[in-house]
Amino acid sequence: MKRFFAVVALCLAALSAAAQECPYNLPQGAVMETFTYAVKGNDTLKLDYFRMEGDTQPRPTMILSFGGGWWTGSRFSMAPEMYLLKGYNVACIDYRISLERFMYVDSTVDGYKYVRAITRAVEDTFDATRFLLDHSRELGIDTSRIVMAGCSAGAINSIMAEYLLCNEDPIATSRLPEGFNYAGVISGAGGIWKLGMSRPVYKWAPCPHLFIHGTVDDIVPFGEKLVPESNFGCWGPAFLSEYFGRMGWPCQTWFIEGANHEVAPYTSLTADMTEQIAHIYAFLDLLR
Repeated sequence: MKRFFAVVALCLAALSAAAQECPYNLPQGAVMETFTYAVKGNDTLKLDYFRMEGDTQPRPTMILSFGGGWWTGSRFSMAPEMYLLKGYNVACIDYRISLERFMYVDSTVDGYKYVRAITRAVEDTFDATRFLLDHSRELGIDTSRIVMAGCSAGAINSIMAEYLLCNEDPIATSRLPEGFNYAGVISGAGGIWKLGMSRPVYKWAPCPHLFIHGTVDDIVPFGEKLVPESNFGCWGPAFLSEYFGRMGWPCQTWFIEGANHEVAPYTSLTADMTEQIAHIYAFLDLLR
């Protein structure tokens, strides 16, 4: 009976969103449903879910997390079409935006503000994941093949979600079922951001990662950046890919020499996205 009511609630939520104008560029035959996956205080958190019309087979599924420094941004900025064309279902998710204003990591800011913002965003990522797992049958999701992808803050959210899950952090274990792990992480200019000067360590082997990053990024560090005044540190893909390689964990990299943070967004299928999409598709092929 509980299962029946869950299905009814899911259908009603989808019907209430049916009249919305779709803000995305979708391939022919793709359909969108909008769901509320959590309500936290004044924040109603939604996700837009995409699949091909009439397709009921369990499909690998992407969770897309937008950028914006945890003070701005929208799920509408992401590009589900590139993954739909690859045979994935897609969820573009909201998360709480918790920074009053953006401050670069190399300033002596209060690291706790960043950790608060990241923690809330990661909690929301886990809650969105749990919603998809709970409704996987209705939505046609292969729960063993859920991949996270994001740009800038969204990439950090994705990397940090896997990092906390692999370290059995209560934020993860209280929200996700035992034994669950993501199938992969795609990072467009992301890294690990946390309190403390100690380098990050994974308790369990992480899922495969793809790191896309500019080598002179002055917003999200390419290597390591410590802010002792704030008891705060950032570890970018130069550090993480070396760590993964040393441990024998699968990862791929596309490091763009001389590029800054402009490599972070992948929000539309434009001509200048060709090489980036090729790297993303090659990575997804390895996850099959």
